[in-house]
Amino acid sequence: MSRDESEATEMEAASSGTSEMSVLQDALQEIRAMREERLRLQEELEVQRQNNTGQSLPISLITGQIKADIFDGTVSLREYLCQLELRLGQQGLFQNFYTQFINRKQRFGEEIMSYGLEIERLARLAYPENEREMRIKIACAQFIVGLASENTKRLLQLEGVVSLEEAIERAKTIETIYDNGSEKRNVERKEFFGEERIAGK
Repeated sequence: MSRDESEATEMEAASSGTSEMSVLQDALQEIRAMREERLRLQEELEVQRQNNTGQSLPISLITGQIKADIFDGTVSLREYLCQLELRLGQQGLFQNFYTQFINRKQRFGEEIMSYGLEIERLARLAYPENEREMRIKIACAQFIVGLASENTKRLLQLEGVVSLEEAIERAKTIETIYDNGSEKRNVERKEFFGEERIAGK
């Protein structure tokens, strides 16, 4: 194979990896848009209900669960308030996990494995309605975007990794290679400057 052919093959592999990553990022944006649209519709229903009757609509009606919106005495007041708090808190909880997930970045000094496991956990909590395969792809895209090392991030995007487990393993390998390379350069630099000083004396 000639040099031009090998360069063309490398370019095709890089472009296919980039296109797969862009498909994942498009899917992630589409899911975010759907979630934001659903929240917007829920808020509109609430406003419409308040305008029509002057009363607030219970979150159970917004989410599709039909329950009485008044305390009728069939259950204790404490139980009624607990159920109401649970229903109101559930929507906020999902929104909280979603916000944590999209804002999660690798912290300084944080190991890649622990960062990847945290991303996987948040994806499971933020996207409970999605299938496992889709959640893994979304988590993989967010994992790559949130990596602290720009070189590792770029290489994973070029490779077109779509599995979170594979992305974690590749990122660990890349980081190890970079760390070993920088240590070797530091040793060579010390040896070089040390020899120069000895020669200068």
